[in-house]
Amino acid sequence: IFFLASLFRNIDSNKHVIANGLLLGLIGATHGVGLLFVVTAGFFFLIWPRGIGRRLLYLGRVYALGVGFMAFWFLPFLAGAQWSTKFNLLWITELREVFPEIFWPYLIAACAGTLIILALQFFYRKFKEQESQGIIFPLAYLGFLIFIAILLYETAYELNVVDIRFLPYAEFLPMIIAAVCLGGLARYLRGAALLLIITTVATGIWVSTHSKQISSWAEWNYLGFERKETWNTFKAINDFLKGDESDPRVVYEHSMLHDRFGTVRAFENLPYFSGRSTIEGLYMQSSITTPFAFYLQSEISSPASCPLTQYDYTSVNLKYALEHFRMFNISHFITISETMKRLARENDELRLAATFDDVEIYEVKSFTGGYVVPLSLKPVLTDSDDWRNKSYQWFKHPSKEKPHLLFIEAAHREDRAIHSLPVAVSGGELPAVAIGGELPHVESRLHKERIEIKTSQPGWPLLVKASYHPNWRCNGARGPYLASPSFMIIFPTEKTVTMYFSRSWAEWIGLLLTALTVLMCVIPCAFSRWLLRDQWRLSYLKFTNRQRAYLLLACWVVGLLSFISLTLYRRARSPERLKQQ
Repeated sequence: IFFLASLFRNIDSNKHVIANGLLLGLIGATHGVGLLFVVTAGFFFLIWPRGIGRRLLYLGRVYALGVGFMAFWFLPFLAGAQWSTKFNLLWITELREVFPEIFWPYLIAACAGTLIILALQFFYRKFKEQESQGIIFPLAYLGFLIFIAILLYETAYELNVVDIRFLPYAEFLPMIIAAVCLGGLARYLRGAALLLIITTVATGIWVSTHSKQISSWAEWNYLGFERKETWNTFKAINDFLKGDESDPRVVYEHSMLHDRFGTVRAFENLPYFSGRSTIEGLYMQSSITTPFAFYLQSEISSPASCPLTQYDYTSVNLKYALEHFRMFNISHFITISETMKRLARENDELRLAATFDDVEIYEVKSFTGGYVVPLSLKPVLTDSDDWRNKSYQWFKHPSKEKPHLLFIEAAHREDRAIHSLPVAVSGGELPAVAIGGELPHVESRLHKERIEIKTSQPGWPLLVKASYHPNWRCNGARGPYLASPSFMIIFPTEKTVTMYFSRSWAEWIGLLLTALTVLMCVIPCAFSRWLLRDQWRLSYLKFTNRQRAYLLLACWVVGLLSFISLTLYRRARSPERLKQQ
């Protein structure tokens, strides 16, 4: 909101270019939804032709600086977007849910104030002369921002973002409009200070009597884990599971009963409280493993959360879940519902390890896993096209007798390590070809950004049970290569292998751009002054006002029609949207 106000105030005077660029960079580094909103809001200043060149140049400088300040994050984000998971939930809501009773006074004040000011603007000459720029122009700007928020909400699914995240802007901006209207009208009233006091007191009373649920929600959420009555139980569970990132993973049943610990997602904090890893996390979009984690959750939970609506899930199936436990190097299973506890007790492959009130922790019997294991069957080569869907179908029916898929682009198949591997035939069974000889002895140690591996037989393919990413590098092995479901396969060339997570070219370029942007802003020189502050003159691009108006109208028509056409095209080809609705 502060950026939008500063942009509005300074775009005509060409002031505070660096400050606004820094604000934009901070917004982008904070959240992509806010960045998308404020960037599209800048189109307001491209509606009328007079002075459009100056405003376009100002926006270009501010946006370029914003990208420069956040380039250290923004460029790697763009370069690595294909290695994240799409999460564009379609949130079906009603108008009364967006604007509940607590908003009504501000909506009434905003609408009534706007109508009164428009009437004064039309009928009252003195008001028209004095307040046109002071009230009418800001109201038009705020109204345009509301339009942008609604437009982004309607098209968010096609933009691959969650639509409901744009509604808070449409809820908040009418309050600013109400404030502008009351402030403008107060100038023509006696006792304006008294009006301010009355409005403040009335707001406090109204909010306090209509926000009981919000108050209790905030108190529960911000009280902290340690202040909950169930803290001792939660702490005891984490103490029992104490370890570090190199220990096997822990999986848990999804249940609303976990909310008594502080949140339904309490056990996502296992890495913080116990040091042990789990397979779910807060930022579900950040990993390609996410779809498989939630499919596994649906095998051990009823109901499961199933947040990725573009995927289908299953019902409780502990037999398949145990195969997935071994696949993910999971040694412990946290249960809380009576149904799942009964199924776990009846399963011969699980052993009750500990009980804490109504929480039971089961251990996988004869657990001999690890984060790096030798393959007994040769991986099967297949094209990397549509690898997510291929992996997901492969993952649904786990079996020890089914080889892993190895996703390799055709250009890389001449590598000696993979040239002789079997190839998947479209629509056919995967060839299960055993690797002759005794399985090698493999030891591994997992660190935060490094994996240390020792193997007795170089050349034997190893499965690394960590999410694939192109930033992974190997010393002493060929690879890593993307393998089903979302893991890595390496071919050691030495007995000692070190895998490490490196910086990509996008990260180095992003860091360099951010450093150059900061230096350009803090070290004054003729170049930075010319680039950031000087008024540029393009004498060979002169247009009359009428020509500018026609050109601008043509650009808006082409831009809007293109945006609407693309949105409708993607919407018509989206069975996922229809499925969610």
